[in-house]
Amino acid sequence: MPICGCLAAGGGAARPSLVLPIQIIVHGESEAEAEAKAKAETENRRECFEGDAEAERALLRVIRRSDYEGYSVGLERRHLKCGTKCWVVHNDLTDEWCKRSNSCGIRGCPPDDRKRTSLLYHGLLQFFEKQPEVRKFELTLRSTSNDREEALIARINQCFHKLCRDRFWKRSVTGSCLFVQSKWEADTRRWHVHLHIVYCGSYMPVKWLSKKWLEITGDSFVVWIRPLKLKSNDVKELRSGLSDAVRYVTNAGNFLGIPGSDDLDISDDKQLEHFHSLQKARLFRKSGICRRIKLRPDPSEFDSHWHRWGEWAYVRKMAGQGDKVCQQIALAIQNHTSYKPPAWYEVADEALEFPDGRFTGLSPVEKNRAPPPASRLSSFFINYFN
Repeated sequence: MPICGCLAAGGGAARPSLVLPIQIIVHGESEAEAEAKAKAETENRRECFEGDAEAERALLRVIRRSDYEGYSVGLERRHLKCGTKCWVVHNDLTDEWCKRSNSCGIRGCPPDDRKRTSLLYHGLLQFFEKQPEVRKFELTLRSTSNDREEALIARINQCFHKLCRDRFWKRSVTGSCLFVQSKWEADTRRWHVHLHIVYCGSYMPVKWLSKKWLEITGDSFVVWIRPLKLKSNDVKELRSGLSDAVRYVTNAGNFLGIPGSDDLDISDDKQLEHFHSLQKARLFRKSGICRRIKLRPDPSEFDSHWHRWGEWAYVRKMAGQGDKVCQQIALAIQNHTSYKPPAWYEVADEALEFPDGRFTGLSPVEKNRAPPPASRLSSFFINYFN
């Protein structure tokens, strides 16, 4: 772009402008860098879904059908990015290491379901451990092969709301957590929808609960109730009951036991019906004093010591090339042990990230010191990292 000249002093004629060539340098990824980045993202995603490959394929098939029918837009592209970015985080207080990756947030995605399970379970356990009496009961709903899953979930929620308005219920229950479970029964070829309720309060007779539930639903009376914690410090039964209830909600997206098809033109697909119901339904509710339950724990002083250290692809690559520090970090992540890296491997800036995966961890004292040379690759790391 030329630089415009100015008039000479004294009002003379305008001098010719001086044109300075300006070179615009565009920083972009080369073909080799793009290929290496794509390879790293593929490897990160493979490790993220390790052990859930079959369930992930079933979910991806349902997502593609959902996009094909116009129910959702862009879910496939969003799901395919799940787990592609993976970072190594380090606790500078305990020298523990772990991996953190991005997620898609779609119900039915195995890594996201595991994260929801952990958050929900620890939040509920932290609250119910402080309560004197905790009980759990189940409410079922009769269904036929012609009933739609979404309609059954809506109906059982409406019936439960009527139960909560009963006077005896209000006197007995001070707070409750509702879990909706829906699963496909292959023998009877119908949806089985039922509720698990964990509540604080006094005992409710099973006969009264069964009679009241039959009065509300008109066709269902099967209920059961059991204590989880009764004025004692024994929380073993409480942990087991909460783990069982949380599993129903967070692992609802298992499509392996539900009939489906790869043919996009088949409209009667139970997997697709289940996927649509999951995205619409509310599978967990709180009432009474249970509204105080925090599903996301408050950041504590211990959590503030976790810092992003670098990309997992960089650690995996350097460990495969024989870097002893990265090998020890990888073993610490795999075995859930602690490891303190050398001082020159520590990140000087807390907010420093590794966007390009290069080595940028020299401390201020040893900035001029180069990383150690890569040693000979052992047979263990050849099998583990390649």
